[in-house]
Amino acid sequence: MTATVTEVTDSVTPVTVIVIWSRFPHFRHSVCNPVTVVAAWPQSLSFQSQLLSLDHSYRPQLQASQPFVSAYSAYSAPYSVPSPRVDHNPRFEWIIATQSLYGKSMTMRLHIKQQVRQAHQARQCYTPRSNTERVTVRRMAESCELVTPHRGMYAEPEYWSMLNHISKVQHIGSTLCREKPGTIIAGISAAAVWGLDHSAYLHKSGVITIAKPYGNPNRATHSQLRRIYLPARHMNHVTMHNNTQVTDPTRTLFDCGRTEAFHDAFPVFESAIRQNSVDSTAFLEYCSQAYVGRNRHLPAFVMSKARGLSENGGESFALAVIFELGFPWPEQQVEFTCIGPDGARKVRRVDFAWYLPDGRIVVGELDGQQKYVDPSMTGGRSIAAIVEDERERSQMLYRCGVSAVVRFAFDDVVRRAPLERKLREAGVPCGAPPVLPQPHGRR
Repeated sequence: MTATVTEVTDSVTPVTVIVIWSRFPHFRHSVCNPVTVVAAWPQSLSFQSQLLSLDHSYRPQLQASQPFVSAYSAYSAPYSVPSPRVDHNPRFEWIIATQSLYGKSMTMRLHIKQQVRQAHQARQCYTPRSNTERVTVRRMAESCELVTPHRGMYAEPEYWSMLNHISKVQHIGSTLCREKPGTIIAGISAAAVWGLDHSAYLHKSGVITIAKPYGNPNRATHSQLRRIYLPARHMNHVTMHNNTQVTDPTRTLFDCGRTEAFHDAFPVFESAIRQNSVDSTAFLEYCSQAYVGRNRHLPAFVMSKARGLSENGGESFALAVIFELGFPWPEQQVEFTCIGPDGARKVRRVDFAWYLPDGRIVVGELDGQQKYVDPSMTGGRSIAAIVEDERERSQMLYRCGVSAVVRFAFDDVVRRAPLERKLREAGVPCGAPPVLPQPHGRR
């Protein structure tokens, strides 16, 4: 066993490395390269501890030797160390020696993790600032220490998995505006910044929508950016919200209405009206202005259907799908006064109600899975108790004159066919699907 103390000097910092080789001489030439300088030896914990306990301040009399890499100059001198016990399986384990590039890499990793946590506290993602940081974060991403939610952005996997789709877009949008101050978040991404209800699958591809007052909106900087045109005369509809430059709610609804399908845009409009973010009359006046943008008839149509009565985005999405299937528009949040088994007067509010011409009343209820598993909604009750409460609720509605109660899950709404079948079986009339306005042009 032979040990060599090798000092590698570059333009930044002198690095001291211990290169060890035994009866496997072909490894001697593999340990020195311009990327990583390592020490190699057969797997032996006792010998590793002996190596790491060496005094790295030791400087023997150096004798010049041939440089092994053109970018570095090497000097070697013999140094005796105890021979380790050679295992029967002489596999080599590669590590970066102390006070070599390993120490610098570990310090950089700790620095990056600290910067990542600070970015999370500011509700942003981490972006590297130097080539050294870029190389390190790429390696950390390859080893699953970090995730890459957007191009050039990094976050901790545990932290990122705890965020919902709206919070993720808010982090990415705020980071984009920090890195490129002229960036304007628009469209469905702006709806996420404002916290408006919409479907999570709209952000599944990780694409962020930005607005530009110039250039071709169909050309994106890269695949994770989508550009839409914002006339320069309407730049007054750009504001700051949570450290993010974003279009205001009026312009956000306008862009969502003309770029997304009706069933995707309708929950955004319902949420904005429910939160008093926009006024429907003022919005329709904005759509009637000249040079506001192409396809302005699309957001005007969506606003004409929105009332802001849906309690959440799931109900809004279900209502839009019911309309697209050809069923009549139901009444929302209808209250029925019922008499309970104990004789007490109780009020039951349903999601949808159809008052049919023959006098029948059909009630539609969207059942979410959260009310069975979320502790804040179960109230400590078991699933069996919750199901029993739902059965009693249906019985009370029947006593109030309701002819049929249709319960459907959100998956039925997404698949559409189960929802249509249940409503037809309950006797809700279904006509031809409505002819929705279509976009004209691409801009």
